[in-house]
Amino acid sequence: MALTLVAVGLSSCKSWHDVTTVRTAEAETGLLVQPMVIELDSVSTQMIVDTIRFTGKTYYDEDKPILYSEAMARCIQKHGFDLLVSPSYQMYCETVYSNSNYSPDITSSTSYNVVISGYPAYFKRIRPATPEDGWMIPFYNRTASIEMNSIQQSTQSITK
Repeated sequence: MALTLVAVGLSSCKSWHDVTTVRTAEAETGLLVQPMVIELDSVSTQMIVDTIRFTGKTYYDEDKPILYSEAMARCIQKHGFDLLVSPSYQMYCETVYSNSNYSPDITSSTSYNVVISGYPAYFKRIRPATPEDGWMIPFYNRTASIEMNSIQQSTQSITK
């Protein structure tokens, strides 16, 4: 009896650490979307060129897609069309230095300008795709098929 008490007493001095391992599983979700077709009412033959200015923040090369999207949205809102067909973007940085008469400090302000050009277009209607619209699928999948071909070619060259 005394032996068991000593064993219990010694074991009670031992500190216990509970370690819990948590594993997370990424939930895979999918969304089936019915393909839609946007029919254009008219596309202008007059190219539009506009400069959209961004100030107050420093932008980097990886920010270009965000700036281009924002420039497109502002241009559409400013001119009132629905879509810009065959858009082209150019970006340049402009820094203006100024000096106040009352202060010896030179201040600078930087703006990032996106020049966007393209042909304004207007939507006629948006409708669900039908089997008769199947001819468009190769144009839609063109980029994906080009990428797959380049991957297959590079894989073949490695295995040879």
